[in-house]
Amino acid sequence: RNTTEELQRHPIFYNHNHWNRAKGRLKKDDAPNLCLSIHAWLPISKNISIRLQTGKLMKTLKFTKMHGLGNDFMVVNGIGQDFDPLTAPLAEWSDRFRGVGFDQLLLVEKPSSDAVDFRYRIFNADGREVEQCGNGARCFARFVADKGLTDKKEILVETAKGVIIPKLLDNGLVTVNMGKPRFTSSEIPFVPV
Repeated sequence: RNTTEELQRHPIFYNHNHWNRAKGRLKKDDAPNLCLSIHAWLPISKNISIRLQTGKLMKTLKFTKMHGLGNDFMVVNGIGQDFDPLTAPLAEWSDRFRGVGFDQLLLVEKPSSDAVDFRYRIFNADGREVEQCGNGARCFARFVADKGLTDKKEILVETAKGVIIPKLLDNGLVTVNMGKPRFTSSEIPFVPV
């Protein structure tokens, strides 16, 4: 059976077992049409796209899968394409067996003011927007540099909690000034179970 035809019948999600069986038969041109959960052999970052079906309309969403110290992310460039995270099925995408599989979705957006370089939004696997993620911020900085969105070594980034400053070091590492830590209970968000 032709693998391309087989995969086109299931345009949304593939788990890593299906990918491992099929990857030897795929051509390079097939990869942009797939959404894969490929954690077992995923490099630091992998460019992938998914085809979203809304009604009869099929739309492609390009993203990069990245990880930082064990946290893995789906990074979406919201500057170069239309994407609304509030209507996206993030819980389905975050599923490690039937979706992309991620801890958080990171969204790169245009800044809301000229005082910063980018806006950085973070969404947990359940779809809730959160304020900060240090490992995500490092992946965010590497993403915008690797995609040619900036040539700066020190990037001013707007988050829900304020401005952070990731720095791209000459050795390829990224550091982030996350601001002063908060220790008083009234400043730390906590939702009792």
